[in-house]
Amino acid sequence: MFDFDSIIELLKVEPGHGFIQSILLAMIWWSSRGVRKEIHQLGENFTDMKSNHELRLNNIEGRLTVLEKPKGE
Repeated sequence: MFDFDSIIELLKVEPGHGFIQSILLAMIWWSSRGVRKEIHQLGENFTDMKSNHELRLNNIEGRLTVLEKPKGE
């Protein structure tokens, strides 16, 4: 996206360094918004995966209770 050397050169300039810091802070803020969205998506995926595993465990428990019942019942 940006060349690292050019960013370093911009930081070395004395006049207007507040503007450059504002741009860098805006870039950090925009990238952190993307990270928050990805973390939220991972949380949703984890919740879905957890519910799928719980459903599978309930199915296995149901099968085990059928196998554990005596043949006379």
